[in-house]
Amino acid sequence: MAAKRIHFGPFRIDQANATLTHDGDVISLTPKAFALLSYLADAAGQLATKHRIFAQVWRNTVVTDAALTVCIREIRVALGDDAKNPRYIETVPKRGYRFIGHVTKSVGDQEDIPPITVAAKTECCVVGREDALERLQVCLSSALAGTRQLALLAGEPGIGKTTAIEAFLRHSPQTKNAWIAKGQCIEHYGAGEPYLPILDALGDLARRERPALTDILAHHAPTWLAHLPALSAGQEQASGGRQAASVQPGRMLREITGALEAIAERRLLILVLEDLHWSDHASIDLLSFLARRNNPARLLIAVSYRPADVAMQRHPIKKITGDLQLRGHCTNVALQFLDRQHIASYLAAVYPGHGFPADFPATVQQKCDGNPLFMVNLLAYLQSRELLQRIDGQWRLAANFATRDICIPGDIELVINQQVEQLDSVSQELLEAASVASEPGGSATEFTLAEVAAALSVDELEIEAGIERLARHKLFLRSLGTTEWPDGTFSSSYEFTHALYQKVLYARVSAVRKVQRHRQLGLRLEIGFATRSEAIATKLAVHFEIGREHFRAVQYLTKVAATAATRGANREAIHALDNARRLLRKLPQTEQRDRLEITVLLLLAPAITARQGNATPAIEECYLRARELCEQTGELSEQFRVLFGLRSFYIIRGDLDKAYELAQSLLGLATALNNPDFLLEAHVGLANSEYFAGNHRASHAQALKGVALYNRKAHAGHALLYGLDPGVFCYARAGQTAWFLGYPEQALRFEQHAVELAEVLQHPYSLVLAIHNQTQILLYHGSKRAALDSARRGKALAIEHGFSFLQAWALYLNAWALALNAETDASLAEIKSASMAERPVSAVADSYLTVFLAEAYFLLGDADRGLACLAAPAAEHAYDAERSCLQAECTALRTDPAAVAGQAEALFHEALNLSRLQGVKAYELRAATGLARLLMRRKEYRQAYECLAPVVDWYQEGFDTADLQQAGLLVIKLENRVNGQNSSTNVVELL
Repeated sequence: MAAKRIHFGPFRIDQANATLTHDGDVISLTPKAFALLSYLADAAGQLATKHRIFAQVWRNTVVTDAALTVCIREIRVALGDDAKNPRYIETVPKRGYRFIGHVTKSVGDQEDIPPITVAAKTECCVVGREDALERLQVCLSSALAGTRQLALLAGEPGIGKTTAIEAFLRHSPQTKNAWIAKGQCIEHYGAGEPYLPILDALGDLARRERPALTDILAHHAPTWLAHLPALSAGQEQASGGRQAASVQPGRMLREITGALEAIAERRLLILVLEDLHWSDHASIDLLSFLARRNNPARLLIAVSYRPADVAMQRHPIKKITGDLQLRGHCTNVALQFLDRQHIASYLAAVYPGHGFPADFPATVQQKCDGNPLFMVNLLAYLQSRELLQRIDGQWRLAANFATRDICIPGDIELVINQQVEQLDSVSQELLEAASVASEPGGSATEFTLAEVAAALSVDELEIEAGIERLARHKLFLRSLGTTEWPDGTFSSSYEFTHALYQKVLYARVSAVRKVQRHRQLGLRLEIGFATRSEAIATKLAVHFEIGREHFRAVQYLTKVAATAATRGANREAIHALDNARRLLRKLPQTEQRDRLEITVLLLLAPAITARQGNATPAIEECYLRARELCEQTGELSEQFRVLFGLRSFYIIRGDLDKAYELAQSLLGLATALNNPDFLLEAHVGLANSEYFAGNHRASHAQALKGVALYNRKAHAGHALLYGLDPGVFCYARAGQTAWFLGYPEQALRFEQHAVELAEVLQHPYSLVLAIHNQTQILLYHGSKRAALDSARRGKALAIEHGFSFLQAWALYLNAWALALNAETDASLAEIKSASMAERPVSAVADSYLTVFLAEAYFLLGDADRGLACLAAPAAEHAYDAERSCLQAECTALRTDPAAVAGQAEALFHEALNLSRLQGVKAYELRAATGLARLLMRRKEYRQAYECLAPVVDWYQEGFDTADLQQAGLLVIKLENRVNGQNSSTNVVELL
């Protein structure tokens, strides 16, 4: 019977060549699946029972129903058919299957098929990936049902991870109406850029869905919009070109999570990220965060990575994906090397009707170890050497060539190099220049014609035809369309068809040529992106570093670091700045070089502070070196920031005299420069220095001066420069000192204002600090539930953002709040966690945190442990009065009050005198209350009354606080005793 060609929809079955095509593209099917599809289509409209199918397709072979089910599933995936709503193959329950698509048939001789190059067919031929495609399809179905999915495709280089993902996206009918965003992770020569693959994916989606995506990002992720130049241009113009403010990781995570989930509400969103083993840490954190969320989302994230690279680099993806798999939050799809049958199927698809020897697939599998990319390059190599020939319309091995004679170079690099050597010298030079023009030193694959021309110092028109010819024939390259630079340069875009091509070609460029071409490229890009250089700062930094333009490289590394800091990616910022310092050491000592080093150091110190805590010795090293350079160059403005940073460092380390001296210098410098911004920060510095020196009235006055100078819009950038918003700090410090000075209601209002301001600013560090201060005032107030709620919120945020010191602070406050609420076991557990918490070495922090711990022990009735906490010498004086009161209270609380009464009384007198000396009414009240109780036990009512009543009478507000209520009741009792009356009735009535 003559072979047939069967047409249905966009598909064609060619029985003679055993191929299935979709609009001319070959679709890979295993031989049994092809035979089954051919049989069903040929009998379209008729029921094909299982018995007939087994007799026709599995003739003389005993198989189970499972074999038929697998083949049907493979056919449906290839056709994009849905078993529930079939277009082509209908299941007849318990009987068989029926082909229901409309078919047309033709019979005749085999057509004259034009030569097929391996490169041209690679994209459309996928073999040995049926299981992977099926698992991706299952993930897709779950995502469509609202269950977010993370699919991890793992495999070695060249194994076909990208090809599998593209085949899945191309052939699954459910992806037709989806939003598909593709991002690429890059192996960086220099500093990595935080969230680069995510930004790349959003940029890819923006090219197709710009208006809708812009609206979503503007509403849910304005910070991200600011980092997407193609989308944010109009937004910037409307907002007057505002620069992105400092942003911490938590905000970036929350914003993009909200945006992606908002997109997934409109339609299915498929986020594809390739080469995750080269991803920055911030992107890994985001994927982990997205995968763990439980709310419904039509979201499928498909990522690829190399397990070997992950293991060698100790990349965090290993730990995170392991944890996600353990908890069932992701699906791992491991791609295996091809076996002999897979390669036979590939040969049948790419060389239809070939006449290769029977042992040829096995030989290819042996020589290539089943690596798909290696196989493709091997076949291309054989074809280029005319060892694979098309003779009389059929592909054959050369007559004088036997499969045993195939000699494969030792590795794939040699195969690719041999392919390159087959090209003329002009094409080789173009490809090598293109490898320099793509991500320098890395593995990105995209570049523009303008960049290649710049690398070669020629006009674009001279090389356009050569590059286009390579892309047209898919010789290592493919075309991507056109692109436009900020300066108006309009150029064609291309990419290497695989990152290995870029790497091999880049290795062929001599060291001297690399220096020359990178330098030329950097200078050309610097002109083209003069107004938007931050968008390609990483690329420019590497071009200039390799091009030995170290000064320029450092300039762009500072931009990379600044961008990373605004995204809250301090690890990446530190990496870029460390690289900048290394390059600076290669430059001659000049004033210009020194000014640049000051810039680097003033970016590095805050990044280290945010990442490692504000007591890290490296911070002092940065500021001292910057101070030395400022004195050499006369840079007064930069010197202010240096002195401010040093002051903060010395306070946290307990060198209060140095800190106060620097705070005074800040005020003098701000006044001399007549700079209102500096004056605001000078008041911040003085408020903090006076506070830890125990001068609460002076600290309160300085904080109020800062509040008066603060303007939210004008000072929005200070959080990036100084690490903390000055307005939030001044309100918080004014609240704390107001409490100490005896104004409880004012204290709460100031703290509430600090929290509200930090929430508006969306600066996480400032917010957590404000919440901690508010918690402390609520604890002093005795507001049990409000204090505990605030403590828990501060703890959650500190953990979320990874603020190591603020986490420790949160644990102490939480323990105190639990003790106030009489949750003894929970408080003790939290105290244990606090003692084990990691935090920077800080004498001042340790000093006041132990006071908080003593407060908790006092409330728990554990006087001995409370006193043990207070035994260490204080490194600050802010809490001297509170410390003194607690010592007296814990002493009075001991088992035998009579035995320690004299000691407790002496301590209360000491606390009372210290409180009056410092002018802190809160602790004068507390000490007077404790002393009055002791005197009352001895029936010295008049002395007790005269000690406490004047202090209570002084207060004009805060009568709902626990301390004032207890003191007021005690004054009434004492007054009744002094007047000789029975106080019990009066007290009951008052209560």
